[in-house]
Amino acid sequence: QITSTYIYITAILQLLALILLIRIEPSATAATTTTTTSANNIILSQYQLQNDSYFTHLVYDRKRSCLYVGATNRIIQFNKNLTVINTSITGPKPDSPSCHAGGCPEDVETIETNNYNKILILNTYGDSLIACGSLHQGACEIYETLNNFPKAPKYIELPVVANDENSSSYAYIGPSRYTAWQREDILYVGTTFTNVGDYRDNVPAIASRKLDDLNYAEFSIQQSNINIDVKYRDHFLVNYVYGFNSTDYAYFVIVQKKNHLVEEAGYHTRIARICVTDPNYDSYTEVTLTCLSKGGQDYNILRDAKLTEAGVRLGQKFGIRRDDQVLVTTFSPSKEITSEVQNA
Repeated sequence: QITSTYIYITAILQLLALILLIRIEPSATAATTTTTTSANNIILSQYQLQNDSYFTHLVYDRKRSCLYVGATNRIIQFNKNLTVINTSITGPKPDSPSCHAGGCPEDVETIETNNYNKILILNTYGDSLIACGSLHQGACEIYETLNNFPKAPKYIELPVVANDENSSSYAYIGPSRYTAWQREDILYVGTTFTNVGDYRDNVPAIASRKLDDLNYAEFSIQQSNINIDVKYRDHFLVNYVYGFNSTDYAYFVIVQKKNHLVEEAGYHTRIARICVTDPNYDSYTEVTLTCLSKGGQDYNILRDAKLTEAGVRLGQKFGIRRDDQVLVTTFSPSKEITSEVQNA
């Protein structure tokens, strides 16, 4: 049972107030700050990417009152008015699926390859920025001196995330209590399996990693990761949409096939859970999330999710306490038996 966490599913989210927002969409090439009114949109500032580049992630640095935005081949630091402060160029770079994260042998031919930002995490306690991309088997860099961003990032010679453009990776920082005397924050990472290259066996489906070097939080007798069986992982591809921590558990919200053997069964959305006290992932469980309309339409594909706190009105409506955690989600029906969503 999920304690003090309430999950409510909505297909449509209505925003009734004036909102100041940053629009970042996978298909967008411009970051735009707008004030939304019922009459029109007023553009306050705009930044345009070139060519076929697009944005993937955004994090806010409260300490420096700035934004870090992950995009194709770059990490950009903006001030609050979307004026560029600094840029870290992450690609394109010479690469090959036959290369390890640590580098390429001399006999391997490489080509200039785009680096798609897959993870961008601000470690506020360590005052560092973790950025992982599709290059070099899904390796990462840690920017440890953000006052001098982007100087001297620490390159991590490990395959951590998906190493292609479209496969999913999701990560967040959450607590671990693997021993009675040690409590520390770690990085929870979920990654879709890819067939790109010879080193994907080294990338688990879900793992707990240390924040300083991204090695597994536990990897001796006990191992803080979980893998999909090698017999099924080529065709049983899990899409990691969202993740969060609540009370004593770490969660991922995922989209996957209903049956790993029967293609015609279609897809559904599930929520996976691991105890933060479990260094061996023995407590890993999954539960299906179902969203049905009054007419019986199955909205089976999760589009996005956000963990937030209940306000007074929501608490009164559902009989929960103010500030209880609430998972708000958006769903769409799938196109027949595929994981693609129907057009609105």
